[in-house]
Amino acid sequence: MTLTFTVSDEVRAIAPGFTHLAVEAHGLVNGPSDTRSAALLDDAARRLAERLDGRAPHEDPRIAAWREVYTAFGAKPSRTRNSAEALARRASPTAACPVSICWSTPTTRSASPISSRSEARTPTTSRAGCG
Repeated sequence: MTLTFTVSDEVRAIAPGFTHLAVEAHGLVNGPSDTRSAALLDDAARRLAERLDGRAPHEDPRIAAWREVYTAFGAKPSRTRNSAEALARRASPTAACPVSICWSTPTTRSASPISSRSEARTPTTSRAGCG
């Protein structure tokens, strides 16, 4: 399946530097966490803790910038947190299935929201827009 992603002018006005990237993965098998997936998440949590250096997640410049974008399109970032802030707020990310590790590890490491979608549930055209 070929996916097409576009970003609306409305989003570009709110967040002119917004970029997106799609990664397609095949052969991922979901199941219980194992030592390898747990180690990846533990490493990401350690790097995040170093990045935050004792600060609350919302004080991190990247997370604060995403909160501003969420506010600009009408969301309440204290109630509807982006994935980076939600994961950072956990004292320690919990063990997760290997498929979840694919998005939670880079999200935690980069303090940038990343999401995953099942091909079966993703339309062939996806648009980042407001409302």
